Amino acid sequence: MSILIVGGGKMGLSHMAILNRLLDKGEIGLCDSSWLARYMFSKLQIRTFRSLDKALQNPSQWRGAIVATPTPSHFAISKSLLERSIPCFIEKPLTLNPVQSELLAALQSRSGTIVQMGLVARFIQSFVRLRRIAKTGFLGAPLNYRARMLGNVVTKPGNYGWRTDFSRGGGCLNEYGPHLLDLCRSIFGDVKVLQSVSFGRVHSSLADDNVKISWKHASGAQGDLLLDWCDNSRRKSSIDFEVVFEQGTVRANDAGLSIQAKQRGDFDPILHGEFTGPPLPYPVNFYLRGEEYSLQLEVFLERVLGKNLLRANIGHDLAASIADGLEIDRLIKNIAAIGHLS
Repeated sequence: MSILIVGGGKMGLSHMAILNRLLDKGEIGLCDSSWLARYMFSKLQIRTFRSLDKALQNPSQWRGAIVATPTPSHFAISKSLLERSIPCFIEKPLTLNPVQSELLAALQSRSGTIVQMGLVARFIQSFVRLRRIAKTGFLGAPLNYRARMLGNVVTKPGNYGWRTDFSRGGGCLNEYGPHLLDLCRSIFGDVKVLQSVSFGRVHSSLADDNVKISWKHASGAQGDLLLDWCDNSRRKSSIDFEVVFEQGTVRANDAGLSIQAKQRGDFDPILHGEFTGPPLPYPVNFYLRGEEYSLQLEVFLERVLGKNLLRANIGHDLAASIADGLEIDRLIKNIAAIGHLS
């Protein structure tokens, strides 16, 4: 055995499909309480477990685990894995309670166990470029930016499941928030002050459907963010940035990036070629949904198995750590408090 997937829902199935092409036969296990899920995967010769206790009776068989269950269960599952020093890939957000997230981060720190968060937007090529532009100072310091994540998830009233209940991990802030908040932190650095927050409801009664956030980073960059999962002009979720730097403006979205630079003659020619050349898809071993989904798992498997899987020249530093997950949980809590979301 090698990698245990905990949770056979949408994300668990997605990770399963990718891992099934990256690992050898018999190297994947699935833990899920659903008899139907276990039956289906057992037919594919994947060993299944009805509980985490059953799966961890012999913990040494697992080189790593993927936590793809609903967020309220993340703490107990991740704690059990980390107590046994099993490296974890944890879907976002880390938990719904920063106090629990702090306990997991402390446990990880004591053991040194690898933990990687499933914050997949970090691996989208245009945002990798934007991050490099900000970190290298190619256009000088970032001054201000607008960031949006829009989608069409909740389309009508009457959806009273967990997805539209903030206390159970639903709502736009809990679902979309981790991706955009983390991406902004990854590109522009830590947030120094939350300036304003406003929530809106379209269809949901127990959660938010959109949120506007203004904040300032420790670097001095000013950010204005919009999250909206009731935008019926979108077929699927999308992220876009417009960033004003000292020496130019960058526009980036899921599909590409453009630079409008001020006239000057001292651009680093190597960086200029890197940032303005035509973007080519990252090479991955198996494509599903987008290169970024494969890349994040290739990085995780390289780190925990020691295998050379990455074909793209991105290294491991893009991966979000448990400290990043903790900081996002803190930001979500503070944003919810300022906006009086309950």
